[in-house]
Amino acid sequence: MTQSIEVYELKEGTPRPGGAQHQETCVAVLQAPPDAQIPQVGDVLVFTKAQSSDPADLERYRVLAREFLWGRLPSAGTGPQKWVKMWIHVGRLDDEAK
Repeated sequence: MTQSIEVYELKEGTPRPGGAQHQETCVAVLQAPPDAQIPQVGDVLVFTKAQSSDPADLERYRVLAREFLWGRLPSAGTGPQKWVKMWIHVGRLDDEAK
C-alpha cells in the first residue's frame, strides 16, 4: 500500500480541512518517498500553480500542522500499525507577510 500525503490550505476562520467535504482546499496529493523525510512543521513547500503553464509561476506554503491516519495492512495480521495517509495543513507564505 502506498502512503499518500494530502496537502490542505488552512485559511483563517474556516474549519480544519481534510476529508471529502474539503476537497476544494486540497493543494496537492503527494506520494510519500520510501527513503526520504516527510515534510515537517515549519518546512516550506513549493508548487507550480495549477492554472499556469509557466513552471516559474510558483506558490509557496509553510507547513502548519500534520495529522496521520494509521492502519494495519491486511497481510500484516496483528503486526504493528503504519501510517497510510497524512494530512498536511499549510498556510500561504504570501499571507504571513500581511
